[in-house]
Amino acid sequence: MRIALIYYSRTGTTKEVSKYVEARLKEHKLNVDTYELRLVREYSRPLHLNLRLITDVLLSRSVSYVGDEGFNPEAYDLVVIGTPIWVGSITPPIRSFIRRYRGMIKAPIICFTTSLMSRGYSRKFKNELEGLGYKVIMNYSLVDGISKSKETIESLVKGILKTLNIQQ
Repeated sequence: MRIALIYYSRTGTTKEVSKYVEARLKEHKLNVDTYELRLVREYSRPLHLNLRLITDVLLSRSVSYVGDEGFNPEAYDLVVIGTPIWVGSITPPIRSFIRRYRGMIKAPIICFTTSLMSRGYSRKFKNELEGLGYKVIMNYSLVDGISKSKETIESLVKGILKTLNIQQ
């Protein structure tokens, strides 16, 4: 079974969660290919005052990114996509990724969001993915990284294992 784990992280929270999930899956001898998307022109800090970031998010702009080199959408049994939430929306690099691979990824999707507030952002992400034709089977909203969302992250890992019929 092959899993693609795709994420974008600017402050490190989504990266920390993704690396944790990757390690937990590898404990079960699963083949996980991880793709960390990075902007060609990264947003400067402070993020909440960055005009380009706010404009890109609010206008749902596509952006130039790297990190998915070697990604073959047909090679995976499951795709996991993680993104922070900015201004109530998914990040521009993740939005650009899902637009780029629209109609090409046939594997089921599990998506997760990281944010400072529990507001059901992953449902919004799931709806956006489904609107583009993706088959989303699970979604998880994580609040404030591993320290406060450990139980939810473990549920995410268990959901992946169950989907792949792996004994826990």
